[in-house]
Amino acid sequence: MLEEADMKKEIYDKKYEELTKVNQELAVLQRKAENYTSAAEIAQYHQRFIELFELINCSIEEKKTIYSQTSNLEGIKKLISNYQ
Repeated sequence: MLEEADMKKEIYDKKYEELTKVNQELAVLQRKAENYTSAAEIAQYHQRFIELFELINCSIEEKKTIYSQTSNLEGIKKLISNYQ
């Protein structure tokens, strides 16, 4: 009876060790899974990227317009100074 209890204890201890290893592996995998961005986060990043891209494009267009107007005004100024 004592030998049978010892054998069961050994089996229990081995299974417990296996279970702890599996739990450790599971914890590592859970941490890795949490590090990945979700689809909702990716959609938000994508939307924000598009908004920033459009904002930059608007800013570039405004600067192009300002430079063009400045260039035109400089040209007009030179023409006027040549005729005087």
